[in-house]
Amino acid sequence: MPLEHNISKEENEFTDDPILGDVLSGGKVVIDGNLYEEDRGYRSCADPQWRFCDVTSADRQRNDVTSAWRGGDTVSFKLFKEDGTQSAYSVTAVAFVNQANAFYCTIEWRDVVIADGVISGCYTLETTSTIASVTQIKINWGVYKVQPYEISSEINPILLKSAPVRLLSEFNDMNDQEGFDFTNSRILDCVRLDAKFGYFNDNTEIDNVEYLDGKVEKVKNEDFVSYELRLNPSGYCHVEPLRFHLLAANNMWATDQNPDSYDYFIKDRYVIRKEGFEPDHIDGVRKITGVAKFQLKIRKRRTHFNNNRITAEEVAPPALSAICPPCPPLVGSTSTMLMGSGLQTSYRTGDDKSIDAGREVDFFTLSTANGFGNTDRFTDTLGGQTYANDIVIDWAHRDYTANTVLSYYRVLRVASNWDDAIDTALALSVTGFTSGWYLPNVVELFNLVQVSTDATVVLYPLNYAPFNFTNNLNYWTSTTRPVSTTQALKFFNNSAYAISTAAKSTAGYSHFYARHTLLTEIGL
Repeated sequence: MPLEHNISKEENEFTDDPILGDVLSGGKVVIDGNLYEEDRGYRSCADPQWRFCDVTSADRQRNDVTSAWRGGDTVSFKLFKEDGTQSAYSVTAVAFVNQANAFYCTIEWRDVVIADGVISGCYTLETTSTIASVTQIKINWGVYKVQPYEISSEINPILLKSAPVRLLSEFNDMNDQEGFDFTNSRILDCVRLDAKFGYFNDNTEIDNVEYLDGKVEKVKNEDFVSYELRLNPSGYCHVEPLRFHLLAANNMWATDQNPDSYDYFIKDRYVIRKEGFEPDHIDGVRKITGVAKFQLKIRKRRTHFNNNRITAEEVAPPALSAICPPCPPLVGSTSTMLMGSGLQTSYRTGDDKSIDAGREVDFFTLSTANGFGNTDRFTDTLGGQTYANDIVIDWAHRDYTANTVLSYYRVLRVASNWDDAIDTALALSVTGFTSGWYLPNVVELFNLVQVSTDATVVLYPLNYAPFNFTNNLNYWTSTTRPVSTTQALKFFNNSAYAISTAAKSTAGYSHFYARHTLLTEIGL
């Protein structure tokens, strides 16, 4: 139980604003008139940090990023949603370049909300590690409230009122405080603050020359522009990340989005720390204010007599695509290339197998783990290969944005005609998967065709586990022939691998079923 201080409800001034909190709350929690200590956790604390992202844009200025790091023989990072379930976003641990037994992760919040199919949410980042096979304590790195990036106060008042300033930093040297060598790892992180950034001062240096006749001429004028970050009352969970960024950043970009600020136009201004953070402590509360001073990283506000100076170029913040290693992989796929045909034999240079085009290891083996943690392309709904309910999950075809995976119901049916096949598919209900079934299109059906010299498959391309369709039947697809809409495309399951057409009124053709199955439906 946290330390308790009894106060009257009349004295409770800490809960006026349920969204942003009162300035004087200082991280305290008031329950039934009692003032409690907050649970600070280990690395950060329960006071959430704001993060913003834009699922419609990859613009770095509109998308926040968070990094974490830890030492150990093995290290894992996991994101948990507010309800305690794990995020669908796969956080990747990356080894430090210049330090053994040390790992970091970099989380693009845009990718998180896309993976979870939401526009906002509250997330907790946790990390665990092992040293000499001994599991170490779990660390709560931080709590993050993720919101859509919108600068209209009517749409997102939080961005403007609670965290309008962002410092985006790149760490790239030895950090004794942390005990990590960030050199060449170039780790990107940001901090969001209730503050204002701007208050520029030109700090002009004027160099004139006076001639004997009294005439004065300019030799050089140069502005050594400085800026200030003025922090509004903020608690430990926001001040300490700011102090770390000020200490550790090799490159830093500052953004101010206060609508009433003269410097509202500042977007990813390339700056460097000029002076240390000067705090102003407030007695009686756990929040402080303070000022940090910056200057332009590249000085070029000057005019001079001769063109005799070389100016460095400004560096833009790393784009989202520039930090790919920590980005979540597409489970069951590392490419958007087509699948290979499945042929195992080459008959001459330049043929199918000699080029060996296509993704995945082979027709049945993924190049990365599927959602169940193995590399099987086909699994049942429990991750095995028994198929008790006859549903086949094809992990080679996952929609990472929609969080679905292509599935098939392998029970064959003979249709009276093409419309009957479609209607039966739409009405199909399987226990636990009662809707969403449809007749596969020509691409989804041919996706299952294996070209092989295997004796059991060479005559019937669909005769392999888990389907084992051993007869040379015609299979309807849902695809209409465009030049003759009374016909539809079908596949004939024999060694000719033939896609052809037939009148939609044709009776006696077989069919099976397809579906886009949510990962949550199979417990993932």
